[in-house]
Amino acid sequence: MVRLAGFGLMTDSEDNPATRLQTGQFTVGSVGPALIETSGRAPHADTSPCRHDSGAPYFRELNKNKELVALVSSGPACPHRGGDSSARIDNISGWIGATIATEPSGTADRWWLWPAVLAVVVLVAMLGLLRFRPRRPMVVDRTVHYRGDLHGAAAQRDRAAAR
Repeated sequence: MVRLAGFGLMTDSEDNPATRLQTGQFTVGSVGPALIETSGRAPHADTSPCRHDSGAPYFRELNKNKELVALVSSGPACPHRGGDSSARIDNISGWIGATIATEPSGTADRWWLWPAVLAVVVLVAMLGLLRFRPRRPMVVDRTVHYRGDLHGAAAQRDRAAAR
C-alpha cells in the first residue's frame, strides 16, 4: 500500500489545479526495473493521478515514518480504474545522494568569491550614495559656500544672487 499526495486536477475536464493538497491510497501491482504500477484504492477505486500531479510523490507509511517510493510520471485520462505507471526512486537513490553530496567541479577552491563580490557591490553602492548626496552649505565669513567649492561657481552664483 502506498499513498500519493499532489495538487492535480480531480478530472481531465477541469482547468485549474487544486488549491489544497489531495491524497489517496494505492495498491502496488507490478514492479519493473524503472517503473511501478499502482491502482487506486481509497477514497475510491478510481482514485488516480491527474494532470498537474506530475512529479508528485508516492510514499509508503511505516509507523510514523514515510519512505519515498516513486514519482508520478505519466498516465491515462483521469479518474480511471486500473493501473498507472510511475517512476521508481529506489533504483536511483544512490545517484541522487552522490549528486547532492558532491560539490560542483572547480568551486571548492573559490569559496571566497561570493563574499568578495558582495563586498565590492556594497562598496560601490556606498560610494555612489556618497557621491550623489545633496551638498550642504557651510558658512565662512558670513558667505555661504558649498563643500568642495569654496571659491568656485556655486559661491559666485550666491554672491550674484545676493546683489
